[in-house]
Amino acid sequence: RPAAVAATIAVVRNQLERVPGFAGFVELPQVRAAGDWPGKAESEQFADFFYVITALALLSTLVLIANTMSTLVAEETSEIGIMKAVGGRRHQIALVYFRTAALLGALGTVVGIALGVIGSNMLARYLGSTFFAIDVGFGVDAGVLLASVLVGVLGPPLAAIPAIRRGVRVDLRAALEATGSAVGGQDTTDRLLRRIRFLPRTAQIGLRGVARRKRR
Repeated sequence: RPAAVAATIAVVRNQLERVPGFAGFVELPQVRAAGDWPGKAESEQFADFFYVITALALLSTLVLIANTMSTLVAEETSEIGIMKAVGGRRHQIALVYFRTAALLGALGTVVGIALGVIGSNMLARYLGSTFFAIDVGFGVDAGVLLASVLVGVLGPPLAAIPAIRRGVRVDLRAALEATGSAVGGQDTTDRLLRRIRFLPRTAQIGLRGVARRKRR
């Protein structure tokens, strides 16, 4: 309490005034409230900077997930056509890719939280001991942990919705024709690529595969 601190300083001052050569305190002790510590304001500013970095990383991750799922669905257009051909409904097909996105999100969440907890505590301990001369104990913020779990598990399926909707809405014939399953791959581009004889056989197959899957 401030009153107790002032009284203690007064008692110590009175005792030291009796010591020959005492001229005054060089520095008075600092008494901080519970939860306060040296460098707290600077650390909070540093944390705000990390919040901005986290928001940018989250946005970039969601865009990357959306692009990844779009590529995955486009690569499996023929599989979607086959599932439709055997009677698969749109919501059943969409559920397959939702589960894939959710599984990837769950795995990424587990790994990310583990690395985040360890890395953040190591960084806090290093900064505390190096710049503020304090010992930082191990800790986990429950709010941040809960937000990480929610975003990590729900973010990927939500980001994959546009790609999944486009994939399940593809017409059956168009889905089968995407890789030549309906017409045997005899379009104009494929016929032209068949005439390339000077390349190795593996290179010819690769060129034809790229031409058939134009969404790559």
